[in-house]
Amino acid sequence: MKLNEIYTIAVVVPIYYNNGAVARQLLQGVAQLQLQVNLVGLRGLNDIAKLRHIIEIKDFLGTIIATKMCLRIIIVNEDNNNEQVSQTTKNLAAVAEELNIIAVFGHYSSKMTQKAVSIYARKGLVLITPASACDTLSNLVDSASFFRIRTPNRITTQHLAHYLVNRFKKIQRLAIFYNQKSIYSSSFKESLCRHLQSSETIQILPCCQALDRDFLSDIRPYIEQIRNQEVNILVIVPDGEIEKTLYNAELINAANINDCLIVGSATFAYQNILDWLDVNISSGLLNRNNLSNFLFVVPWHWRSQSNGFSSNNSLAVDFCKLADRLWGEARVTWRSATAYDSVLIVIKILERNAKQNCHTLFENMHQFYKDESRSIQGVTGTIQFDKNGDRINPPTEILTVQWSERGHCEFIPI
Repeated sequence: MKLNEIYTIAVVVPIYYNNGAVARQLLQGVAQLQLQVNLVGLRGLNDIAKLRHIIEIKDFLGTIIATKMCLRIIIVNEDNNNEQVSQTTKNLAAVAEELNIIAVFGHYSSKMTQKAVSIYARKGLVLITPASACDTLSNLVDSASFFRIRTPNRITTQHLAHYLVNRFKKIQRLAIFYNQKSIYSSSFKESLCRHLQSSETIQILPCCQALDRDFLSDIRPYIEQIRNQEVNILVIVPDGEIEKTLYNAELINAANINDCLIVGSATFAYQNILDWLDVNISSGLLNRNNLSNFLFVVPWHWRSQSNGFSSNNSLAVDFCKLADRLWGEARVTWRSATAYDSVLIVIKILERNAKQNCHTLFENMHQFYKDESRSIQGVTGTIQFDKNGDRINPPTEILTVQWSERGHCEFIPI
């Protein structure tokens, strides 16, 4: 049997970060598209035929690509430590030619992505990030080789600010918990404040910048201060680097401010929040009818009206069906969808131009997406880029929480 063209891509994820949840969610999206591509590229092999039958995905074949090819994935562990990011990036860039790597996907945090772009660019490698959202990534020196699937903070916070202003007609006092040392967390805070500064109903209280490694001991005086100021809205923006800040239920417990609207960034919307709510409802400490007091803003959700499992986006519908079969609905988050789309934008270029290396891929991606400003359909909606590698009209979903028929809390779009 004649083998089809095999392309190798590197995926950089923090494997041990947050108990592996972030890496798992990102790798699910990459692996799902790899499976669909390779089932077409390796059609005819007995083992592949058996797998295709077992997971019953024949209906999804042919919807992604028409050209037969195969994807090889190299998984690189990012320690998510600022001191090691440069070395990890340099090591990967150094072996890229030897391993025939044509593109790199990552990194997770905005700070690491920002440091990595120039290193890969010098080797002629494109960097596609599914997860970094900091606004500083919109003005990179080496933006020619950079593509971002996730929605930037300035767009996310614009949607959030618009929602808050329209929801409240009376004066509301808003407090923000963020990490001043994180470019992602600081960027989100600054963008939200900028969008709300002209609002007549939302008053921004002094912010708490100590959302860091030992944040609980640092923020208690601040919590007492905003209690005395009768705060109405708490915005919590953990960064994408420090694991401890993702134990967000501790922060809600510490705040203990009744009738407050709790608003979180995408780095706040983790399963541990739902678990904490489940426990408090079961113990009678929280009324399940008050779950609308929790809001989260993310790029994509399974139940998105525009790009979810029952939307008019046929690719998103197929993605959700197969993801449910492979991983289960509850385990598929926005990271899986953006990771899928990150690889998809490369696959579409490989399909158009045979036998590519990293240099020709860079040239063809730049011409198609940036010079010609052409678009493709992704799981997260229409994917089109500006000259800096940001998406044009990227998606945003505002979520709340509801008590499901299955007897536990779940995120749902508003």
